[in-house]
Amino acid sequence: MKKNLLIALIFMLFLASCTTEGDDSNDSQAENLSTSTTETELISECGTNREALLFNPISSTNLLQFVKVVDSNLVIVRALTGDILVKLQGLGLTNSFKRNSAISFLNSIATSDVYFEPAATDCTTIVEGGGTALVGQIFNSNGQSFTEELIKSGLAGEIETTGLCGDANLAGCYFAMREANTLKSAGQLTDFLWKPSAESGFNQGNPVILANPCNATVYVNGEALIDFGSSNGRCNTSRLFERCGTYGNNIKVEVIDNASGLPYFNGAEPFVIVPSGCGRFEFKR
Repeated sequence: MKKNLLIALIFMLFLASCTTEGDDSNDSQAENLSTSTTETELISECGTNREALLFNPISSTNLLQFVKVVDSNLVIVRALTGDILVKLQGLGLTNSFKRNSAISFLNSIATSDVYFEPAATDCTTIVEGGGTALVGQIFNSNGQSFTEELIKSGLAGEIETTGLCGDANLAGCYFAMREANTLKSAGQLTDFLWKPSAESGFNQGNPVILANPCNATVYVNGEALIDFGSSNGRCNTSRLFERCGTYGNNIKVEVIDNASGLPYFNGAEPFVIVPSGCGRFEFKR
């Protein structure tokens, strides 16, 4: 499989740079594959890697057909001899909770044609599930780097520094980009309780959230709750008015500071995931 992928890539790159004048069959094949014979200058903040050297800008004729996003760091593009699985250079998989969001984000910036810049002609890697992927960069037809836009969105996985096909050349810039686009925090949540059935007459039998921050608004799956003030040693008491089963599982709870508009963090994440709406969930740090 690895050998076939390499042959396909080499043939595809050759076709992109060489067109036989007057050969109608070659012209037709190239057109069907959305292969460009016109050089396009690709510019990104961190540049692109080719044979362990950095280039910015880079001139590319590798305009291929976008097929689909497979995972948070895997994309399929269509070349002359078939589909090619591409692993975005320098990025690991996004964690399980953000994984679907990362896939949706990549789909949102994808265009019908994309540019593929391989990290090296012989650089492949084994991906989750056992498949083989070529390592490189994907740009949409507007010149946006899939990797850089994913990092800016906060949905990228771990930045890799293994040196695979020049990963280390890009890692420093990627880390700086992540830092520059990291969501600022109002502080840490140190005392949090999801109680599935309140005793209070305000919302008896329905869930209540108690948290330590004062002057904050609690959101459950994007819906703002009313703060009933301090209780049980916590400054914020936010009540819900449907039975616990209504909220299902893996409920996203966000606590936003009213003065700054910044979220309180739960460790490294700006939210809390409550496993079950009908189960008590609590932590104190």
